[in-house]
Parts: sequence; structure tokens; C-alpha cells
Amino acid sequence: MATLRGFTQTFAGGTSQVHTTPYPHEFGARAFDSSGSEYIYCQFESTVYGGLLGFISRDGTYTFQLYSTGNYGNVGVVIAPGTSDNAGWVQIGGYTAGYVQCVGGSSLATSSGRALKATSLSSPATGLLTVSTGTSLESDLIKGMWLTQLTSSGTTSATSATGLRTRVYMDHPYITQPDATS
Repeated sequence: MATLRGFTQTFAGGTSQVHTTPYPHEFGARAFDSSGSEYIYCQFESTVYGGLLGFISRDGTYTFQLYSTGNYGNVGVVIAPGTSDNAGWVQIGGYTAGYVQCVGGSSLATSSGRALKATSLSSPATGLLTVSTGTSLESDLIKGMWLTQLTSSGTTSATSATGLRTRVYMDHPYITQPDATS
């Protein structure tokens, strides 16, 4: 039987801070802000920038991995920039406070548009592609993620390749495993 523990933890700083060893939280720790948005504490696998959509490892180590087109599983939006020797907060629930960088898509995408997994990589590697209509393949949808405003130009990082950004609402988003091909 599992031992339960409450959420009475105090946190070292806010979501915009990253940490080095010794890490002040266990990887996988969860926290909520005053708006109810949910975050998970992850080790960064490589250099990341605020607003990147990437993967939270499926092996229980809670590493945040840059987007790759063949990967699948839980995704989140990294809040603060960091490197491979840092850990920080990744948002997995609620309305994003900042913008999410897009690999591409339609600048006409509004809250009625769709959040799709990217089919190509960008630099930095982010996995969000926006479209303005519902004509996309169901298998390309990022489940549990919805656009909340018009996709606009501008960047959250000088290293963005496309200059598109948007805000989203998330409820534990994920990308499904690709269908097996024969």
C-alpha cells in the first residue's frame, strides 16, 4: 500500500528560478500557484529556454527533454531558462502565464484553433504547431492542450526560430504513441 503525503511543502523561490545541486526539491514535486496552475519540478536534460514545449521523461526520473518528432508521452512548458546542470519548474496545468513558443503554424490560429505536435524540429526544439481550423489529423493533436488566444509574432527568447508564440490552457497534456507501421 502506498504511503500518502500532503502538499504542505514550502518551495525555494518561484517558478522563474532554476537551481543547481543540491536541488531544493525532489524531482517530480508538484506545486500550484495562486491561480491554480500546476507545475512539476524537473531536471533539465539540455539547455532550455522559457516557453519551450518539451517532454517529461516516461521513466520516472522527471527529466525535461527537448522536443523530438519521434517521442511521445507527457509534455509541459518550461518556465525559466536553464542548462543541463539545472532543475526547474515545468507547467503542466492551467493557463500559461507567459507565451509558449511555436515551431510554426498559422498566425491566424485563435482560441478555436488546435494545438498540434510539430512534424519538424526548430532551433530551439519546441513541439507546438498551431493551426486555425479543425482539419488536422486526430493523431497529431496534443491532448489536454488548448489555444486561448490569437497566435502572434514575437518571441520569448532571442533564440527562437519562427517568432510565433501563443498562450494555452493545459490539463496534463500529452502526445500519443505513434501508430505502428507495417
